[in-house]
Amino acid sequence: MKKIKKGFALLLVFVMAVSVIPQSAFAAKKKVKLSKKAVTVAVGESVKIQLKNNKKKVKWVVASGKNIITLSKKKKTSVTIKGKKAGKARVHAKIGKKKYICKVTVKKLDKSSDEDWDDDADQDDDDTSTEEPVVQPTEKPLQTSEPVMPSTSKPSVATPESTPGEDTTPMPATIVPSLLPASSTPEPSQTSVPTVKPTDVPSATPLETMTPPVSTIEPTIEPTIKPTIKPTIKPTIKPTIKPTIKPTIKPTIKPTIEPTIKPTEKPTPEATQSASPTVEPTNVPSATPLETITPSLPPSSSTPEPTIKPENHYQGLYAESEPFVISSVTFDKEVTSYSLAYTNIYVNQEGAASLKEVVPDVSKCTFTVYCYGKKAEVKGISDIVWNEKEGEGEGEDPYYSFALTVEQDGKEYTKTVKMMLGIPKYPNTPGNLSNGLTLLSLQADDKTYELERNVAYGGETYYFKDKEIDISKIAEAKKVSIVGVYEEETVTIDVEIRKWNQGYAFFINQSFKKGNLEIGSGYFSGYKKSERYFDVDAFTSTKGEVTGDMVSNEWCFVYEPKLEKGKSLKDIFGNLSEELNIYRTVYNNAYYKDNEIRNVVWHEESFYKNKEDPGYYTFDIVVTVDGQELTQEYKLVQRQRTYQVSGKLTTKDGLPIADAKLMLEEEGGSQEAVKTDSEGYFSKELIKGTYQFNLGKSFTVEDEDLQWNESLPVYKIMGKVSRKGTQATDFPGFWLDSQGDAQVIDDTVNGNEYYAYLKEGTYIVTSYSTQVDTITVTKSETHDITMELGKVFGKGSGYYKFVNTEDPEVYEEPFAAYGSYMVYLKPGTYEVQKDGTVIDTIEVTLGDMEKDYVSYTCKGELLDMKGVQIPKSVYNYDIVVKKEDTVYKNLSLTRWSEGTSGYNFSALPGTYQFYYGEKKIAEVTVADSDVVKDLTMPVKYVKIKMYDAQDQLIPLTQQVTLTNQESKQMYYLYGEEDEDSVGFSIAMALPLGTYQFETYEGMPSVQGKTITVKEDNDEIVMNMNVYKLTGNCKINGESADRSTRIDLRRKEDGYYLASCTVDDEGNYVFYLEPGEYTMKVYNSNVTMDKGEDVSIINDAVVKDLDITNAN
Repeated sequence: MKKIKKGFALLLVFVMAVSVIPQSAFAAKKKVKLSKKAVTVAVGESVKIQLKNNKKKVKWVVASGKNIITLSKKKKTSVTIKGKKAGKARVHAKIGKKKYICKVTVKKLDKSSDEDWDDDADQDDDDTSTEEPVVQPTEKPLQTSEPVMPSTSKPSVATPESTPGEDTTPMPATIVPSLLPASSTPEPSQTSVPTVKPTDVPSATPLETMTPPVSTIEPTIEPTIKPTIKPTIKPTIKPTIKPTIKPTIKPTIKPTIEPTIKPTEKPTPEATQSASPTVEPTNVPSATPLETITPSLPPSSSTPEPTIKPENHYQGLYAESEPFVISSVTFDKEVTSYSLAYTNIYVNQEGAASLKEVVPDVSKCTFTVYCYGKKAEVKGISDIVWNEKEGEGEGEDPYYSFALTVEQDGKEYTKTVKMMLGIPKYPNTPGNLSNGLTLLSLQADDKTYELERNVAYGGETYYFKDKEIDISKIAEAKKVSIVGVYEEETVTIDVEIRKWNQGYAFFINQSFKKGNLEIGSGYFSGYKKSERYFDVDAFTSTKGEVTGDMVSNEWCFVYEPKLEKGKSLKDIFGNLSEELNIYRTVYNNAYYKDNEIRNVVWHEESFYKNKEDPGYYTFDIVVTVDGQELTQEYKLVQRQRTYQVSGKLTTKDGLPIADAKLMLEEEGGSQEAVKTDSEGYFSKELIKGTYQFNLGKSFTVEDEDLQWNESLPVYKIMGKVSRKGTQATDFPGFWLDSQGDAQVIDDTVNGNEYYAYLKEGTYIVTSYSTQVDTITVTKSETHDITMELGKVFGKGSGYYKFVNTEDPEVYEEPFAAYGSYMVYLKPGTYEVQKDGTVIDTIEVTLGDMEKDYVSYTCKGELLDMKGVQIPKSVYNYDIVVKKEDTVYKNLSLTRWSEGTSGYNFSALPGTYQFYYGEKKIAEVTVADSDVVKDLTMPVKYVKIKMYDAQDQLIPLTQQVTLTNQESKQMYYLYGEEDEDSVGFSIAMALPLGTYQFETYEGMPSVQGKTITVKEDNDEIVMNMNVYKLTGNCKINGESADRSTRIDLRRKEDGYYLASCTVDDEGNYVFYLEPGEYTMKVYNSNVTMDKGEDVSIINDAVVKDLDITNAN
């Protein structure tokens, strides 16, 4: 089952700087538009959104979530939103009958996050910079900790930990990133109270509270696999705030069902289940590490130190924490192409009506599989089933399912695989870097940046090896690509930078092909290394299970076993620095074992606000790096006591609120999700406090379990969803936009059916930017939704823009993630644009339309008429590209253009003509591959060498203006600050002819001089009867800056000749003919009483100006 908002899901990209992606990644943009359609703000903090281009009266209102946010500073063009408490809300900007919607997510304030690296530091506030296409998994991923295995490469810097041969003893659990719920209330470690409802109705456990099995092996000194422990305070070598480098939710494309990987050989001794039962099955695989064998260890009061190779977990081919990766398939019969998404295989065969036509016998296929970063041996295929019925809730065609068994290092692993016809379910949504692609470097124009995978978090997070990297240079690059490894083969892939600030950059790589394998687009992020904090990567405890968790907005060590009444952590831990061993930390992406616990302090006051705990510990963790100590403060707290609350929820007219996920809000606290079962029953472990379901009544949890049955003021609306004019069962994602006081408490799509629990009122059904239906709710009833939208799909790469010709401000922007795109549009005429160029015009009708827009790169350098490459520093050209006598692209190439020299644009197959002015300079045909074509410009590249009277080269570092004597066209040229170091005064590439100098700052006598550009001339020499006048200018004893100007006049009559702007150090320079001159200094803060005289005779002059009488 998937939520109604499937196509518009929220992607929380980073804990460090959380960014909420709008639900409609392709929503239409009006002339008046919001700067952001979705924002995230922390509790107690504010964010400003703008209503661009608005000149009319606007009414700002909180449409939903009035207890979540407040609005202030309401203006025609902006409003400030402040978070009151965690939850979701919606802000409407109403202008007449028009309404603009911004969705707001308020998160609990993470004190360990780095506010300096806030995602809102985007360099582009346009919608396209924040609206990423998002991955919609079948169900929300569980928040699990994954064990990770050591790989074979060493970190760049680390204290040696052992010899390479020491691999027979267990490694401690690595503290991998945890995707924590917004709630600060942790789930209990165990439940002893039975469900209060009849046993034939299963107790529903909310998705967020499902606890994955965690292996625990006696004795309790075994390291725990838990979330990375974050510091609360960092007193030594620390910022006041710390960046977090992990995404909150990894963009993924998950199969409908993710069965657990089952090694046939289990580690010895056999792990036992944790005390916290999983009440509801999970679709997320439980990763089984290759090496979890723990040798017999004698009981001890101290933690024996395990050994581990000092190696980077994530540097091998594929992330070594990946338990089972299919990297390629060889089919018995030739197929056009296929794609992979985890263990889903999508076969694309033109003209095929059924997968059985293409793959009649799946057992004859050959699979390449990697387990934990190593290539595995495929042992066999079993349990082959041809599923004639459509896939579960997804409207899929019939498909194969089968078990694939592989062996690696003496262990067997089995995974259920699905093979189906078609493209991945969400072709517009990039996912993880496809099935194990490992990145090595990033290329931005002509500069290479080496990458290394984040050893603490892995996944699609990388560090730039260069600590001094300037990420803005990558953001400004004209062409960015990555070099990676796929199946031991090096590949180079174009990427787009989607978000960035000075701390990190967020990328999407283009899809690419490896044989007939279409490898989809994926998200990944590159971070600048920080020396401001370290992460606790692994630890052990001798006193029972200790985990790392986010508790009451703080990262803490948490003691999991329940304490007897009257007992405290002080009774358990008598010598904390010995009983809690910080085995390994990560600093600057390298492992360190020289760690120590110091300054242990017991606090008698309660840590939790309900005062149930008798106290807690604070302590420092000290890491020694190259002789320098780094210190961060942490807390050890006990797990809060919880009580079971269960019952049944019904609608206003008595129907069960079944299979729903509802928000339960704690008074003065956070919100948690509660999931009901098929009969409306729920069960939830809660701490003491007062709670309320959305739209419900409040109830209080005291010292005992509670049964709570409630009728909420909502109705159930359900029905079928279809598109008019087609028999196809697919349709785009949509949402129910509540009007006025109406409110949605839950909505779900299952196949081509939906249901929603809605408060009485009116709802607009919106898909993409289009209103497709209106629902008025007065009772529970059936309401079918029929969308009048046409589907356009086909092959392509990157982003496309479909613009409605009747209203050009209305458009959609699909992204081709797997070599294919798909978009749903209202019937009408649309221009199809690629990179700002109109590549097609189509008429969209109801039904489906296939249009391929596979584009290729057309690029080349600019050459002068003699074949010499023209340097970018002299570019100032407008080149028109035409296709079939129609303008296809305007290339404006200047010295300030992004990227390196030359031109570069995307072109569909066809023939293109290049024009410079009225002159056709080239023609190129694009067929089925990239094309390189240099353009010969009708200009000559020459260097000007201008000498003064002492035969010294004069660097022309300011703007030079030349006028063509025949055409009278003016040309503006620019020199460089260091031009005198390259052997000429200035370079230019101009049409043949005679040119006259106009005024030049600092050299009045150059005006009127002429030069002639000839085909055979590479250099032009000019001898000037001038001498250099230079010096330094101070104002009241301080060096002047670029706001200061020096005017030069003839002394005899005061006639103005020239002016010069001083540089950053206050230096100035003139080139003057012999004579008497007067200089006067000007800036906004200076008034000179009189000027300074200077004489130029037959030598250079140095004259410093020290203006001490400046007012």
